[in-house]
Amino acid sequence: IKAFNLAEEYRVPVTVLADEVVGHMREKLIIPDDIEIVARKRPEKVDGQYLPFDAPEDGTTPMPAFGDGFNIHVTGLTHDERGYPDTNDPDTHHKLVERLCNKILMHRKDICSVKKENCDDADIVVVSCGSPYRSVGAAMKKAREEGIKVGSLKIDTPWPFPEEEIAEIAKTASDIIVPEMNLGQMVHEVERAAHGEANVHLIGKIGGILHKPDEIYDKIKEING
Repeated sequence: IKAFNLAEEYRVPVTVLADEVVGHMREKLIIPDDIEIVARKRPEKVDGQYLPFDAPEDGTTPMPAFGDGFNIHVTGLTHDERGYPDTNDPDTHHKLVERLCNKILMHRKDICSVKKENCDDADIVVVSCGSPYRSVGAAMKKAREEGIKVGSLKIDTPWPFPEEEIAEIAKTASDIIVPEMNLGQMVHEVERAAHGEANVHLIGKIGGILHKPDEIYDKIKEING
């Protein structure tokens, strides 16, 4: 629902990321009673020429429906405010792409989604995205029971990347662990956002097998000494 609402509100494709581990899980699904559905912005009738891509300050152009009486042109090419292709003018391309990016970045706080657990007093924070998060909780609980202050930050939206949230935990935590089911992708963004304030450690794993909680726990113990 959130993905559809973001797509409607900002007139942008939203991809729901999943993988084999998530796809084969079976667990309880709670459907909330109150579900808010966002309606896309519709243009108002205008006198004279209608410019479907003459963007307002927030960068998101209202989207007319076919048959509403607006004269619109739809293309996947670089286009001007009328919607007409203009692939030969670098300025037109720059203006279009900059607007498409900025309409997301200027609403970063409304779009970016993370889940924090035990981060306030944590010396070590595990930053995860996707299925590796499933193993973080057990590792964090085991470490906490032994007196090691470990927190978790789960990233729900890879873009816009939660730079402010990463920078915030890097100011108080000495180390950040990033478990990834690859040889290192998101860890570079975490390092960039941490600005050298915390040590960043990758637990990269390939072969399609999810991290075991003990693999994350062992890294926590190694860092804690």
